[in-house]
Amino acid sequence: MSGVSQADRQRSDGRAVFAAATLLLVTGLIATLARVGAPDGLVEALGPLFMFLGLAVIGVGARAPSQTEFLAARRGAPPLYGGLAFAATATGIAFSLGDGSEHGAPWRGFVAGVALAAFVVAPSLRRHNASAISDRLATRFPALPSRIAFTGVIAAAALLTALAGFATATRALVASANFSARAAEALVALTLALTLIPGGLKGLLWSDAASGGGALLIVTLGALLAISGSPDPLPPLALAVSATLAARSGDSASLATELAAALAIAGSFTLAWPALGARSPIEARRAGLIGVLFCVFGFAAAALALPFAAAGAQASPVARALAAAATWLPGLALARSGLLAAARAAGLDLRIAYAKLIVLSSRRIARIRLTLVAGIAATVYVAHIEPEASRAAVYGALAIGLAFIAPGLALTLWRRAASGAASFALACAIVVAIARLYPFAAFPKGPALLAEALLAGVAALTGGLAFAALFPTPEKSNADGRADPFSDLPLD
Repeated sequence: MSGVSQADRQRSDGRAVFAAATLLLVTGLIATLARVGAPDGLVEALGPLFMFLGLAVIGVGARAPSQTEFLAARRGAPPLYGGLAFAATATGIAFSLGDGSEHGAPWRGFVAGVALAAFVVAPSLRRHNASAISDRLATRFPALPSRIAFTGVIAAAALLTALAGFATATRALVASANFSARAAEALVALTLALTLIPGGLKGLLWSDAASGGGALLIVTLGALLAISGSPDPLPPLALAVSATLAARSGDSASLATELAAALAIAGSFTLAWPALGARSPIEARRAGLIGVLFCVFGFAAAALALPFAAAGAQASPVARALAAAATWLPGLALARSGLLAAARAAGLDLRIAYAKLIVLSSRRIARIRLTLVAGIAATVYVAHIEPEASRAAVYGALAIGLAFIAPGLALTLWRRAASGAASFALACAIVVAIARLYPFAAFPKGPALLAEALLAGVAALTGGLAFAALFPTPEKSNADGRADPFSDLPLD
């Protein structure tokens, strides 16, 4: 049962029209100011500033008064907007992977992981009625030790993800729009607060959809300008794609690293949020398909637009302003994903969710909002005092997820696995991680860290399966709740 009415759908379309109209108006205003001789610094800063105003309006307008909206967007996200949100976060991951690695980033693994997340993992989480990846783990492994352990590893991975997205967005403002580091950090932090704290998952989905749509419109405009300036745009597009693939393969990662990246991204919480806000598992998979198509289209448009934009970047403050806006929007989407996951690290046991959600609704929402405030403050602090650490944060987040979270998700698929098996799996991962990392003179970075995490994850899954086989738990004790409390429960 869905709580989405025709009026809700009309409001959704209204938000989309508002965002598109705002972007077109901003683009025209920036171009006009540049033509009449406004200072270059003002023109370059206007792109991100107007994007901030648009996102702030969307975030505050998506305020969620009830838990059904705050925790699960009332299962009302249309696939089109879910696909835009998915594409924005995937692009944010790609930006962070490329920026935080000293060696070749595992791009083939990234592509495979995005596809697995879109078509397999995220729809599976929606099928089990989760509102966060932590809900699935808390429901299948409700014992206190395993819940505390999973809460800790999810929070650690989520905060590192938020740090990576925050750093990506901040560096985009500093490099492209000539913001100072302090001003960029303040603007990014304020944007995250306004788009997350009022609406929770509802605010995240609509803000990410606006971010994805804005970035896509910008690269599309750039591609159209490139086409208009070239009599035959297809050969330049083919050359750009070939050059990009050749650059990636020239410093490619190993097969183990590619596999590790694919599994880490597929099992991460970052790409699951659009599916968790969908009306059904079918619509969740549809949103993933649309998101993948948007990613492909965006890559093609960027491959066509980037040479054109780079050629005019030195002479055109308009190009720099739009490039800053297009780069920092996906970074914001990645940071929002991490912050909300950190605030929701302690999941709900869905078997008793009705009783839990009926009472103390305002207290739970207030606690999550306070956690979001603390997460934003911690992210700003760490990014400011350790800017170099933030560059590799995305690899640390993926490694934690691959070693600890992904094996737990895999164990949830076997009915005989209980909390004891999950705890033993985590213990195995810790032992193997210590044994593997202890001999290293320097802590592995980038893709090498993912390869080490893969070994720990395989050991965890093997240990958990062996424990479940030796000490099985009757299926009825781990049966999932069949009803969806986030769309069925009348909390309004």
